[in-house]
Amino acid sequence: MLFKFGIQAAICQVLQGTSWQRCRVHFMRNLLVHVPQHAQIMVSALVRTIFAQQCGHGPGRGRW
Repeated sequence: MLFKFGIQAAICQVLQGTSWQRCRVHFMRNLLVHVPQHAQIMVSALVRTIFAQQCGHGPGRGRW
């Protein structure tokens, strides 16, 4: 059974049906832990291009 505490529990209670989303920094840190050190620069560059994509929900919208 998965137990959620603190802010995650509050989000689940108040915003039912939502999922937990990490900020870019923590997402990248968690990702790079699983990547061999010699490939981290390449992988981080590729992931940054994902975050740099324009939002497809219409003009005037920001980026990620």
